Amino acid sequence: VFTLDTLGLAFLTHGRQPLDSQVLDLSRAVGFFAHHVPVVLSAPTEADSLAILRSTQRTLATGIDDGLLLTLVRRLRHFDDAAQRQRYEIDSPFSFSYLANTEALNSPTMDSAILREQPDMLAGLDPSLQQTQMPFVGAIVAKHIGNQLQLTIIGLTGRVSPDLMEQWLSVWSETLYALLPSPST
Repeated sequence: VFTLDTLGLAFLTHGRQPLDSQVLDLSRAVGFFAHHVPVVLSAPTEADSLAILRSTQRTLATGIDDGLLLTLVRRLRHFDDAAQRQRYEIDSPFSFSYLANTEALNSPTMDSAILREQPDMLAGLDPSLQQTQMPFVGAIVAKHIGNQLQLTIIGLTGRVSPDLMEQWLSVWSETLYALLPSPST
């Protein structure tokens, strides 16, 4: 049965099937952000999915004036900026992941591993065939719990060094703070 909500979700998610019943796959649904990095949104099943998707699109589109890669470069450049170490509030609880593919992880340097442009990361998947198994070896998940930002590394195969994990977390904590709206004063 198609309703306005299910049609809206199909449109916003480009028909991709969810990884499970509690995960919405936002790949290719948030403009140029997802062009570089697939986005997986986790939300409660009783949540207003359309509202969360649209809110997330607005959030991710704000503050990335020249794309995610430039934002990452800025965050690396200003990593010690105390003003960036703030706490932010958001409208709805959500999480999204950075998913690294094998080619990027094989890179000998951190910069090329995290900043490598990957416009065809999901090109081999066919949503109409419900191909949702993403060919990635690791992920960093950022979850907003209340007013806190929690970063977790999952699904690694042992090919990623502890130093690389630490750098991932550093880059992503600063980047995500930059993407979130500033608290109202």
